[in-house]
Amino acid sequence: AKMSEDSTPPRMSLYAPLKRVVMPDYVKDLPVPEYDDDDPTTLIDADWRWRRWMAPALPPSPGARVSHSITATSRKTLILCGGGVCDPQTMRWTHYNDLHEFDLATAQWSKICAKNASSFTARRGHAAAFCPRRRLLIVVGGTNGGVDDDEEALRSDVAVFDLDSREWRTPPVGAAADDPHAQPTARRGAVAWLDSAADAMFVFGGLLSDADDSSDRKVHRLDLSRSPWEWSSIGTGGG
Repeated sequence: AKMSEDSTPPRMSLYAPLKRVVMPDYVKDLPVPEYDDDDPTTLIDADWRWRRWMAPALPPSPGARVSHSITATSRKTLILCGGGVCDPQTMRWTHYNDLHEFDLATAQWSKICAKNASSFTARRGHAAAFCPRRRLLIVVGGTNGGVDDDEEALRSDVAVFDLDSREWRTPPVGAAADDPHAQPTARRGAVAWLDSAADAMFVFGGLLSDADDSSDRKVHRLDLSRSPWEWSSIGTGGG
């Protein structure tokens, strides 16, 4: 089978709108390519510059998941952390503790090989924020439980990933002396943000228990300028 300039390339399902093969001047004088009748995607003309129509290679990407976090760490990079997948047959969850970086300039994912990864418990529903001054991804709470989360499955811990050393660690964290109950209780689904000027991370909301659908109306402030880092609460909200 012959292919003319006006022919549509075979099996180009990813490029259905393409109606015409546009050939640059330096290849127009080459013989029109022939295709193997048994495999119409393979060229058999030895003089033809391009041997095969190929779909573009897709970059590796994280597997399907829910309740992960995606945090901007610069103007051109995002980091995905954790998440989970529920088996619809067994209703059992599989949780992840992996990290993936997305390059906004190239639109490609790359997996981060984190040191001390076993110290970071796989989870979903956590809150995360990035501290540019220290180059730390800070993760709070989440759950590694099943459909009916109990108090043991919900988490209240703080973990940090150092973007420079590529290492997970658990920072020492306490509570203000005048606010000993300021540390957020175990929860999932909270939101977090970082105020660089205040050198503090803030956490709000989240689900404390599936049993009574309870939630927290306080805003919790984690002061990063203190050693150890220190929790305080800055409001109780209305009714």
